[in-house]
Amino acid sequence: MLAEREAIGERRGERPLALLDDVMSELDAARRGRLVELIRAGGGQTLISTTEVDHVPGAADAGVTRIAVAGGSLLQEAAAA
Repeated sequence: MLAEREAIGERRGERPLALLDDVMSELDAARRGRLVELIRAGGGQTLISTTEVDHVPGAADAGVTRIAVAGGSLLQEAAAA
């Protein structure tokens, strides 16, 4: 998926938005960290859905916006500068 995103980005001149739906629950801690490194190095925007924010390395870092869904509403939980 990351290679496909890169190829599309080269063709269009900008990286497309990537959506990773609950991928962190399928990975161990080392692979989670590596995935986040690859996402950051690749540029563009990535949306990661998760039921456990603690499973996303760097979720509280600068430049990360966290959004919670509660009672059918989207709530901006944290926006780091």
